[in-house]
This record gives sequence, structure tokens and C-alpha cells, in this order.
Amino acid sequence: GYSYHPMGDPRGPAKRASVLMIVLGSLTLLLGSCVGLVVAKLPSIMSQMPPEQTKAFNDMESQYHFTIHAIFLTMSAALVIVGVIYIVMGIFVRNGGLGSVITSIVFTSVTILFIIVNLLGSLLGGVNGLGGACMCVLALAMFSLLLIFLIQAASSSGRIRMMQNQYQAQYMQYQQMMQQYGQAGYGYSYPPPPPPGPLPPDQSSSPPSS
Repeated sequence: GYSYHPMGDPRGPAKRASVLMIVLGSLTLLLGSCVGLVVAKLPSIMSQMPPEQTKAFNDMESQYHFTIHAIFLTMSAALVIVGVIYIVMGIFVRNGGLGSVITSIVFTSVTILFIIVNLLGSLLGGVNGLGGACMCVLALAMFSLLLIFLIQAASSSGRIRMMQNQYQAQYMQYQQMMQQYGQAGYGYSYPPPPPPGPLPPDQSSSPPSS
């Protein structure tokens, strides 16, 4: 009877959010690793680029006042860290705790704002930024769906606490019943022997003759 929920499993939204967080965290971690591989191969890649693309990288370096190697390395480290955070938080969100869910909502909201800023920057870049804009739109849709799941998980946290309190009360009641049964002598032991009665008369002695 402990697994029956007449109104559905209250941990359902938290489990959906947890799965999506782990998936998005794994994809982000994979993307960061790919960027890291690009950083390792960057000198050879740039040597094979046409002059117009090399000029674009040089303009980026002059704009941000960092080398292209440092920019890609920072991007790789940031993506790896964000991916690990989402994976770890997704594991905690699965339990439906309000603290972990609220923390995930805040972190996801910051991520969505960062994606929106990058989307606007890609759109302002004209034709060259269309590829980045498409990636930003896809990421924005996925993280917006995650935010909806997290909000649903936060609204279900009260039902989860009520269910946990109910389970705890039932468990305490069960323990009390077992203690009462133990004190009453229930179990598989044999009943105690009856008390000794009066001795029967001696049948070996003959009755007195009249």
C-alpha cells in the first residue's frame, strides 16, 4: 500500500526535470570537450584557413583584447563546468527537494538570459551569425522546457513533503503495532505449559474390606 498514489506520483515533475537536466548537462559537457579538442588543434586549423576567416579571428582578438586560443579555452572550461553543475543538480532534483529545485530554477534562468544575449549578438552579426543564432534558438527551447519542468517540480514539493510525513506516520504506527504484538506474546513460540493439578489417587492399593 506504500506505493499507491491516488493523485499520481508527486515526484513525476521532479523526475522529468532531473532527466532533462542530466541530458542537457551531458550535451553541454560534450560540447565543452569538443571545444577543448579544437583548442588543441587550433594552430594547425588556423594555418589551413583562408585569409578571410583568419582576418575574422584577428578582428575578434582585437575586439576582445584576448588571443583566440584564450577565448576558446575559456569557452571550453565554462561549458565543462556548466555541464557538470547541471548533471550534479539533476541528481539532487530527482528527490524533489525544494532547495535543489529552487537553486536549479535560478541557475537555469541565468543560463536562459545568457543564451538570449548570445542570440541577439548572433542576429546582429548578420549572415555570419545565422548558424550561431540557430544553435541559440535550439538551446533556448530546451532550457525553457527545463524551466517549465522545474517550476512544476517546485509546485509539487508540498505534496512530496505531505507524502513523506504520511509515510513516516504509517511507519511509526506500524512499529507501535509490532511492539504491542510483541508485548502481547504473539509469535511462533509455543504456549506455556499448564500448571500442575492435584495428583490422582493411587490405583495400586486395594480398597479396604468391609
